Amino acid sequence: RMHATATGCSISPHKRRVVLDWMSCVVGKYHMGRDTFFHGVSYMDRALAKMPAMQDMDLPLLAAACLWVAAKHEQGSAPRASQLLDLLPPDATASRLCEMELRVLSVMDFRLSMPTSFRFFGAYSRALNMCDMRVNLLAMHMLELATLTNAQEMTAPTPLA
Repeated sequence: RMHATATGCSISPHKRRVVLDWMSCVVGKYHMGRDTFFHGVSYMDRALAKMPAMQDMDLPLLAAACLWVAAKHEQGSAPRASQLLDLLPPDATASRLCEMELRVLSVMDFRLSMPTSFRFFGAYSRALNMCDMRVNLLAMHMLELATLTNAQEMTAPTPLA
């Protein structure tokens, strides 16, 4: 069953899981922060909600561009384009990656600073003084599992939190 985004293209739950798993692997491989992963997923969802139909073969390129933007924005540095291209299908080029990055930034009107569940979790855990590592790990696991749901695709992204 396909899940339609608010106004843009649709993506099946299976394809979404595959793309998110790939994004998680990229984040681990290049030692990006968890916040980068959550922002990358948010950027991808927001871009998909506004982009017209996208070919399946462009999903990895979109995911890479979203992680690339998130890493630059959240960490101030990102893997080189050539490093990301090594993980993408052979038809991906640096030019196409840069074009997708610009497309993502354009459809989001360059509004990158949106709250994520990871940021809220950090604020709540500090406010509640959550010291138990097991509780923190369980909560992080739940946040990561929540990215697999398509709930955010069924409603328009909130412009302001």
